[in-house]
Amino acid sequence: MNPSVLRGRLNPPVAPVTVSEKDLRTLLGIVGDDRGDIPEAGLPWSLVTDLMGQIRCDAVAFFAVDSGRKAISFTQDSLPPDGAAAPLMS
Repeated sequence: MNPSVLRGRLNPPVAPVTVSEKDLRTLLGIVGDDRGDIPEAGLPWSLVTDLMGQIRCDAVAFFAVDSGRKAISFTQDSLPPDGAAAPLMS
């Protein structure tokens, strides 16, 4: 049996992560910012792009699940709904 599979679940390798005080301050700034682009559902695009820059990833996706109704109430990925590219992070 492949050691990365346990009871039918894939167990990806995990690397230790160190969080600096600068990272924590940046995250506090991201969640504490007053944003003018609040959508009806989902996260503001400015928040999504800020998180992408902090996480250092190619894309992010969010979704809300109503477990009582067993339904997804919204989905959102790192591209705005009009198809325009999300702002690039430096």
